[in-house]
Amino acid sequence: MKLIQSLEELRDYGRRWAALPTKTIRTIPGEDIMNLFIAANKFVPEVLQHYARLYGFPNYKGASVGWLRGAAGWCYTNSNIIRIDFLYVLFADDVAFNATLLHELCHTEVHNHTTVFWELFDQKLKEASIIDREDNSRKVWLQKPWLKKEDGMYLYDTPGDRYGNVSAHKQKAIRDKVCYGFSQDRQWMMRSDQAYISDIYKLIYNTVDKIKCLPEIIENILTGHCKLLTTFDYADALDFFKGKQLVETYVGYGKGDTKVTEAFHAIFETIEQHHPLHMMCEKQVRVSALFIFSANAGSAIPMNDIDKILDDNYFADIRMYSAIFIEDPNLGMDVFCTHMILAQEYY
Repeated sequence: MKLIQSLEELRDYGRRWAALPTKTIRTIPGEDIMNLFIAANKFVPEVLQHYARLYGFPNYKGASVGWLRGAAGWCYTNSNIIRIDFLYVLFADDVAFNATLLHELCHTEVHNHTTVFWELFDQKLKEASIIDREDNSRKVWLQKPWLKKEDGMYLYDTPGDRYGNVSAHKQKAIRDKVCYGFSQDRQWMMRSDQAYISDIYKLIYNTVDKIKCLPEIIENILTGHCKLLTTFDYADALDFFKGKQLVETYVGYGKGDTKVTEAFHAIFETIEQHHPLHMMCEKQVRVSALFIFSANAGSAIPMNDIDKILDDNYFADIRMYSAIFIEDPNLGMDVFCTHMILAQEYY
């Protein structure tokens, strides 16, 4: 499992998958496709936000990536929120993809395909150097009487298949990994058994509203970019997150002889000030905790101190916990860090 770092990396997967036979696509794990889907929901809105600022679209309100039928993108007129088709993110060529992003941004200003829209779109394509600034050939067509109303899409849109002639079987093989069918609102719905995988990646990409800041160390653990002193891997992460609602994350630091105690004290002092732990543990709710204990490679982790604290009354309301021990070169030699992530499970 590899964390996607950019939109270009994500689209590179699409280029490679487009060249694979459908039977190979069917062997790709669902969590790998879900990883790309969640990454797309991070990076595509970021690119649209950048374009909105760069090319002057003040009415743009946000975006998401989903599953659209019969369209590469969509702009909701009542909210100016844009939705881009996931398969289009994967398979569209670069020129068509960037032109589509600008096309939908233009709809935040003009909510139709009249000549006013196409003139704006023509202007923005030139600003973005997608077409030559001296190319005025389209303006001749825009003066035709049949373009006074909704028409003229062929002037700018790439002809033929939106997905670069990727077969319908291959498209379905990808969709079937993460969805079960079309709903009324033009988007594909997640499979319920894939929802917990979505939660993990949403955490990594900071898209879960209730978690303001997930420790970067979780990303490093799940992608193998740090030295683990215990055997904790992606499967363990699934076991912790599956079926739970992630609610809070805390961090505490300690130094000197009492560094472990100080780290825990900082966490629970914060909890008591904002969300007392016993109040989280309502009826029909179980609270689990994931602890990440980290210290410098040259610093000893005082295991006895940790054992004592984990047996303390601090944890009377916690149903279960998992612990990870790692070496973190970013910490000082005499610094100990504890991350605690809380999750609720309803029963």
